[in-house]
Amino acid sequence: MAVKNICTPASIGGPLTHTMYLGCSIMSFSTSMGWNEQGTSLTVTLAEDTCTGSKIYFDANLDSGVWTSADPGFLGTNNNIIGAPTYFRMNNFEYCGIIQSWEQQTGDGGETFQVQIADPRLILEDAQCIINDYAGQVGVSDIFGDTYGPYNIFNIFGYMESLGDTCTELSLDANELESEGTTTYISGDLAPDGAIFGAEAGAFGGARTTEAGTPWWIISKGFGALCNANPAFLGNAFAPFGRVVFRGSDYNSGGGGHGLIPSNLVDPYNGDFDAGHTQYLNTYFVDLTEIPVPPTDWRIQGMSMSIMDIVNRLAEDMGLDYYIELLPAEASTNLFIKVRVVDRTDSPNYGQIQTYIDSITNNVNSSNGQELRNEPTSALLIGGNKQTVYQMFDSADPEGDGDPSPNPQEDNIILPYLGLHESGATIIPYFNDGI
Repeated sequence: MAVKNICTPASIGGPLTHTMYLGCSIMSFSTSMGWNEQGTSLTVTLAEDTCTGSKIYFDANLDSGVWTSADPGFLGTNNNIIGAPTYFRMNNFEYCGIIQSWEQQTGDGGETFQVQIADPRLILEDAQCIINDYAGQVGVSDIFGDTYGPYNIFNIFGYMESLGDTCTELSLDANELESEGTTTYISGDLAPDGAIFGAEAGAFGGARTTEAGTPWWIISKGFGALCNANPAFLGNAFAPFGRVVFRGSDYNSGGGGHGLIPSNLVDPYNGDFDAGHTQYLNTYFVDLTEIPVPPTDWRIQGMSMSIMDIVNRLAEDMGLDYYIELLPAEASTNLFIKVRVVDRTDSPNYGQIQTYIDSITNNVNSSNGQELRNEPTSALLIGGNKQTVYQMFDSADPEGDGDPSPNPQEDNIILPYLGLHESGATIIPYFNDGI
């Protein structure tokens, strides 16, 4: 049987300040930091406090305030918060991530809510970059001339190709297809037979792509323009939204978001591409600047890769460990997905964990130790076979010693290997004009 909640006398708490999150009071939280392919997660347990009193909460601008009324109640009950960005803080611990799930739990102890928060790698896993083969647009033009399209597809190859040498698409005029001997072409891919000449991007060569792939510095430059331009490169044919986008929430009432970061984009076309979410979205900058710049001839093969796959490839080839953060900008709705890296060749600064433990007051349990980590820190790259071209000159005395060879042609060719005689001597081919 649940115990009735009475608000007097006032409860005696520990050193942590009574703090609210998502409309309820925080009971407990735990976090696990992930490196490389393992994601960081945060689990928060909440309960609705119906008593009045001084409680800390964070509004939509992430500024702290004092809440003196009863808790407003868990926001996920009446609002679609799954996939929305969120900010959690308890005293000096703070974490920003994506709401992955929530669960209502009812038992003898009353009603609680458990919320799972993940780092934003799940957004990077879904965002695809076209880096070869297809140079056309990914969006659709409406009757007003505006371009829209599926979320999180960035045609970097097409955009960079469009900055190369001009090569406009030309199609045979549809009105002259039935006539013989006509050679009239019009601009664009408009005729039934499709484009006859030209490039889909209107130019070619800007991506510097070869059989070995597309250079990373080209991919980085194109992604920066299509995803991180300020202001956003909206309505372009290669990435219509100009940002990485993901689900958002429109909750921002009562003077505070209670940890929910409000949406900054409403998509009127959401039903065309994803009928399962509201029209509210959040846009994200993606910051890869901590990743060292590889050599200019370092290339990535394939037609497309997710942003997460590109990060993994860079980290593996350059000997890096990484983790991913979501950083909100102060006094704005801008959000930054930041990839943090650590060079494996750098010696760790031992003792940092113990120093942190020692700085915590009222610590109950702690553990500290060392372990062996066997990770590659260097690699040997073996290139292709060397190819050499020889030029032969026709001369009766190729050695220039005044002694012509009895068979000059023998000295003027590169001999093929035909095997060995029974005696073991190499078979030497020669010309015989008598045969």
